[in-house]
This record gives sequence, structure tokens and C-alpha cells, in this order.
Amino acid sequence: MTFRDLVRFISAVPLDWNKLDWYVEIVLKYDIYAFWGQFAPQESIQKAPPQETTLTMQHGTLSGWSNYVDYGDGQKVYLPDNLGGFGAWQLYIPSFDKHLIEPSQIINLSATDNRRLEAYLRQRP
Repeated sequence: MTFRDLVRFISAVPLDWNKLDWYVEIVLKYDIYAFWGQFAPQESIQKAPPQETTLTMQHGTLSGWSNYVDYGDGQKVYLPDNLGGFGAWQLYIPSFDKHLIEPSQIINLSATDNRRLEAYLRQRP
């Protein structure tokens, strides 16, 4: 499983909201207020999948009919009917704006490169 697929499941980000291709880490210029709390699971696909994404339905053993998504690299990844398992939590920043971000502190890594992500996250304090 790639980091992208784990984050999609625990963060309840439906396929049609975001492809989650990148791990992005930012530092804000100053302290802000945010909301942190649990959320209800969501359907894994709320609209039609993005144009460049192929969605096929196959019979699975985990939840009856299961979704397998091909992100274009030929690897089919299981996408459960609902996202947001394990009592997931979410951070929400009202009125978030890119001007809050310190540009020199942006980290941007491929969310499907598990080796590089693991190396980066292991060296973090």
C-alpha cells in the first residue's frame, strides 16, 4: 500500500476530491486558529472519477462489491466503499490562504514513493 492510499482511507478524501499525488508539508508564518476533531466516514467516490482515472468494479471479499482504482501506472489499488476508518481525525483551518505559508519551508514529495517518504519521515525530529 502506498502512503497516498493509506492517507486516502484514514483522512476520508474521496477520489473525486483529490488524487493525493503529493505529500506536502508547510510551515505557517504565524500562529492561527484551527479546528481538530473526528469526522464521519464518507463514500470513497462521490461523483464520477477524474478523467485520467479508470475505475473498475470487481467482486471483493471485504465489503461485497469493492472498488479497484488504476491511477494510470497500471497498479490497481483497492478503494473501500467508505473512507475514514479507525476513528479518523481531521484538521480544518478556516479562511486558509497561501499567503499564510512560509515559502522557503515547503516540503513536496511524491505520495507514491514509499522509500523516499520513509527516509524523509524517519529523519524528522
